[in-house]
Amino acid sequence: MNLLKQQGLYDLKSTEVSQLEFDSFDLEDLSPYSLLYQTGYLTIVGRSKEGLYQLGYPNYEVEHSMLAYLLQAFGGFAKGLGEVIALRLARAFERDDLEGVMRILRGVFAGITLSASQEAVGAFFRAAVHLLFS
Repeated sequence: MNLLKQQGLYDLKSTEVSQLEFDSFDLEDLSPYSLLYQTGYLTIVGRSKEGLYQLGYPNYEVEHSMLAYLLQAFGGFAKGLGEVIALRLARAFERDDLEGVMRILRGVFAGITLSASQEAVGAFFRAAVHLLFS
């Protein structure tokens, strides 16, 4: 999770990589995609005519687990809290409760404290929103 957060990688579904991603075994320069593939968190779901591999989650359980951990890492939530917030957000959308959606999002963003450059802050918020909605 630290490596993914460091590199700003959170949208792992349908990622395209070249063969070179799988050839790196240097501990000083680990490829997160290779590591996730070798450990079974990602699998090859296709290959383009140009030879790029399309990676995805092997099943729903792995995807659900990874999204929960990514949300924890990028959102700064306590273990399991990000998932609870995401489910509350989904319920608010299902009820067409836009005011509830906004209240949840304001609460999430109010709890985030950052001391970084504007670019890093923007990337962080994009990751948090993407993961909440995923």
